[in-house]
Amino acid sequence: MPRNPWTSSQLRFCREHYGTWSTSRIARAIGRTKCAVKCKVLKMGLRTRRFWTPAELKVLREHAKTMTSRQIAQLLGCSVHRVESARSKHGFLTGKKPPALPPAFEAFLRHFHAMGWSDSEIAEAWARTPVGRRINRRTVGDHRARLGLPNNALSAHRIDKIRRKTRAQLRAAGLDSLAALRRKVFRDRARAAGWPADLRPRAVQMLNALWDRGPMTRLEIANAIGMPWKGSRKSLVSNDPEGSYLAHLIRRGLVIVLKRAFKVHGQGKSCDVYSLPLDVKRKVSA
Repeated sequence: MPRNPWTSSQLRFCREHYGTWSTSRIARAIGRTKCAVKCKVLKMGLRTRRFWTPAELKVLREHAKTMTSRQIAQLLGCSVHRVESARSKHGFLTGKKPPALPPAFEAFLRHFHAMGWSDSEIAEAWARTPVGRRINRRTVGDHRARLGLPNNALSAHRIDKIRRKTRAQLRAAGLDSLAALRRKVFRDRARAAGWPADLRPRAVQMLNALWDRGPMTRLEIANAIGMPWKGSRKSLVSNDPEGSYLAHLIRRGLVIVLKRAFKVHGQGKSCDVYSLPLDVKRKVSA
């Protein structure tokens, strides 16, 4: 049994505030460490992303013109960054009057917005006109929002432009698809790190960590490469036939496992340790 078990009130506090409060703030409020809170909310299946409810959007819409983002954040009990992101996404006004522009700009904005141009493209086009001056995309976005025009970030024009740019980049690289580009990038990264070119990026990260730090447990490997720890059987899984990155590396002779080589302090149990074989060498080019 854990020495300091979690109480029902602490668990309830995490459910209510995780996603709106920072992990450090929650830890201070319930008397736990930041690491303990992170591990517990991961086991509870909580996520930091929280969608806006219709009631919250209504409050944001009603006060967008009269209150600052900080005031709205305090009213809703969330972060200022979250309010700013929602304002940008939903086209709500920021409460600040955008810079004054010539009357012709409104017709210019409506014309190119109807063609599917983004705020950045409209800003660049306006700067090239005889009466125009240099403005940024945020200024265009503020004027667009005041006119009630939606964001063209996913318009057909933008998608077609991205598609044409991608095709040009693929032709320059001598490739025929994004999948081929992805495979090429993975191969180049593996070769640059000194490992077999067909390894997945996560497997390359694991080998790099074992090379730099020496033998490690599964939990230590997960922390070293930035993968979330979901328990011994649910972590470090992959799409390899073996089911996990470590199993694939072991089968290929790039990693060895030392059974029960590490004793967990205070828990009376041991766990496996993973290491590079003595005959494995990195082939990093000079």
